[in-house]
This record gives sequence, C-alpha cells and structure tokens, in this order.
Amino acid sequence: MVRIAVTGSAGYLGRAVLRALEQDPQVERVVGIDLTPCPESVKTRFCRADVRDPALVEVLRAEGINAIMHLAFIIEARGDPALMRDVNVGGTANVLRAAAAAGVDSFLLMSSLTVYGAWPDNPPLLTEDLVPRPNPDDLYGQHKLQVEWLCHQFAAAHPEVSVAMMRPCGIIGPNFDTPFIKAMREAAFLPLPQQCRGAAQFIHEDDAAQLALLLVRERARGIYNAAHPETLPWRNVYERLGKPIISLPWGVLNMVFRLLWSLGKFPVLPTQMSIMTCPLVISGERAERELGFRPRYSSSAALEAALRRA
Repeated sequence: MVRIAVTGSAGYLGRAVLRALEQDPQVERVVGIDLTPCPESVKTRFCRADVRDPALVEVLRAEGINAIMHLAFIIEARGDPALMRDVNVGGTANVLRAAAAAGVDSFLLMSSLTVYGAWPDNPPLLTEDLVPRPNPDDLYGQHKLQVEWLCHQFAAAHPEVSVAMMRPCGIIGPNFDTPFIKAMREAAFLPLPQQCRGAAQFIHEDDAAQLALLLVRERARGIYNAAHPETLPWRNVYERLGKPIISLPWGVLNMVFRLLWSLGKFPVLPTQMSIMTCPLVISGERAERELGFRPRYSSSAALEAALRRA
C-alpha cells in the first residue's frame, strides 16, 4: 500500500493526479500539499504548506508518506523571476531534502518537454537520451533542467530511493482551462507563423496522470517522456477553433507577442510560441517498452476534449 504526497495538488495536473490516485486500490492515503485547497475525501486530505517550508518534512513523517509526486511549479514569471526561481528550484531542493529526511522510497518529478528546447536542428523524434538544451529565454525550461540536475544528484546520493522524471508534451483535456485557451477563443483572428515547421502533440490529462501513477507504483528510475505519437499541424489546431487565420513572418509575430506580453495582454511566454516554428516532437517509446504504457487518447482526441469545454 502506498501513501503519496502530491505537491501542487490544486493545479490542473494535480487535480487529475488526485482523481487517478483516488481510484487506485493500491494507494492507501493521499496528502495534497498546496497553498490552495484541493478536493478532500476519505482517502485524500489537504495540507496547506509551501514547498519551500523546511517544516515540510514533519508533514511527510506525520502522514507516513513513502512516495512523493512533485508537481508544484510556477510556469510564468509575471514580473517576478526571482520568486519563480525560488519556488521552482529552491522549492524542489527543499522537497528533496524533506524526502530524504522522511525516508520516502519513491520520488517523481514532473518535468517538461521544454528541457529539449525548440531548435531548428531538432531531430524528428526527441528521446530521453538526448542532451537537454532549453531555450535561453525560457525560464521555465531552464528551471526544469536545473531541477532535473537536482534529482540526478539526489538519486546518486540516495540509491535506495527510486527517482523518476516525467517529461510530458502538452497536457490537455476536458478540465483544461487556461488564459491561453480563453484568449484564443476570444480572439478575432489567430496568427500563424509562416514556414510553420512545428507540429502539435498532446497527451490527455487522464493519460498523463496514469503514467505518473505508474512511474511511482512501479518504482521506475530515470527519465520518461509522456506523449501520444500522433501529431497535428498547427494550422489544423487553429482551424478547429473556427477562427480566421492570418499567416505572418515569425519575426513580426515574435515582436508583437513580446510587446503584448510586456503589456500583460498575452497569456503565453513569447518563447513558448517558437514550438510552432521548430520541430519539437517527443517519443514515448521508452514508457511503452519498459512499463507497457500506451495513452488511451490520441492527440486529436485530447484536443477535442479540451475544445468541447464550454
């Protein structure tokens, strides 16, 4: 029986993970750790705590936690990059210290495909053995790489703990509701870069949660991509939103995005839009080969589930 602590439990992915844990008979207890309450049940209880708090270890000990899913991260700086780094990197370091002190035997880090970076010379499929190279102006990707390094160091110092790092592609589904989706729905038209070499790749929220649970339950070690092999042209994604599409040079769009971002009018980091201009497709073959994991939903099905949301 597993007793799992989930940091970032009130977030979008955190809520999907809690639903998966609730349904798994091998999970005895779940503790959701966040600053915002998460749904509670007979199995799940909420603990209000900051991932940077040194007292976090006492929570883990009191609950008899033997596995941690670390999902608590800030995606966008929004004018405070120091806070973002403190939470993302400093918070992860503190959670790892607490894990060691509490004697947990399994640790899962939710990383991101952003550690690969959007580069023109990316291979057709990005695998876990490639050297990560996040884009220099992508703070989120840079932080994810730093916390992966922390996890590698932790795993070397604590071989008794199984440490897994999961790199998902875009996680979407019926509960996906972000400012970016809202902005696209409300836009009069959708800008698309000319010479759009990138392809959209999605994984359904339930599939992402199931792989996270599987990595912990099987005590997997190392890095695992999380993705469905199907990809979609970005034009096709935009067409499904039913809005006019205007194709412009990437240099022009990049300047516009950066201006709108600086004014607080654009909900996504401009660097993240570069995924449309560069190949950034990840392979999920390792998770299938070693764990037998196959996403139930295709990229198209995951996208449709997200777009059906009112």
